[in-house]
Amino acid sequence: ASIATGSYPSRHGLLHNTIFIPAASPNPIDTSDAEALLNVEKKTGGHLLTTESLGEILDQKGKKLFVAGSSSTGASLLLNQKAKGDGIWNSRGMIMPAQNRERAEKLLGPFPGAAKPSLKGNRWAVRAILENATKENPPDAMILWLTDPDGVAHENGIGDPESIAAIRHVDAELGYL
Repeated sequence: ASIATGSYPSRHGLLHNTIFIPAASPNPIDTSDAEALLNVEKKTGGHLLTTESLGEILDQKGKKLFVAGSSSTGASLLLNQKAKGDGIWNSRGMIMPAQNRERAEKLLGPFPGAAKPSLKGNRWAVRAILENATKENPPDAMILWLTDPDGVAHENGIGDPESIAAIRHVDAELGYL
């Protein structure tokens, strides 16, 4: 949310990876779950975040944002929570707006889902930028959010051979991009 809004958590309203919003749920809400966040958006009258995001600002100016990611669906949603512009394509199967799902599957094949490291998911997200967003009528801004090395380093630690391999993989994906 800080990247999407350019503001600190005290301004955008998400202070932790787990939030408690009684109007949306009697239980804590995991921000990695897009469905739960969409429920917050619905139950709060469109106020998941308490400040405007890049997607909303660009939309007001007649511009488009496209988000591609291999991270959690919640992380992708927070980068463009109103799914403005060209929306969101997430390798874990979340496509917004939903009418773009068939196009995503036709261009990129099946969704690879979640894995650590997310080799296939990362490539899927990079291809979403290359094969969708850079073609006909491209968006004015794009965000690519790759899940590695974050998830791998959380499990194995910084400096672990698997974490270093994940960094190398992401570096190769950026080279491909």
